[in-house]
Amino acid sequence: MPETDGQSWQRAFPAEASQAHAARAWVSIRTGHEDAAQITGELFLAVLAVHPSKVQVTVSTAGTRSRITASGDRPLPPRSLHGIGRTVIRGLAVRHGTAVDDCGLWAELPRKTP
Repeated sequence: MPETDGQSWQRAFPAEASQAHAARAWVSIRTGHEDAAQITGELFLAVLAVHPSKVQVTVSTAGTRSRITASGDRPLPPRSLHGIGRTVIRGLAVRHGTAVDDCGLWAELPRKTP
């Protein structure tokens, strides 16, 4: 795993359900957290529901946390804040929320200490 303290990575994925797997793998490598893939998949699919032109995934690390964000170019409907995906995110993440522009969702995970 690369040195991740105070780092940020961003990657645009095609807005296709098949790309959720690639996003999950990409985030898992950067966080090393066992729940990162599941959370990334849920965030990705929630954004994909509004048919964006692409899904932008960001991983940021600092101190004791890793933040995963998935966003598109269209606002998410209020229903994206509920449902089974949100329940999974709520159960695995330390904190979670909606992006300021309402076009994405984020979740924070605790960092593993060596």
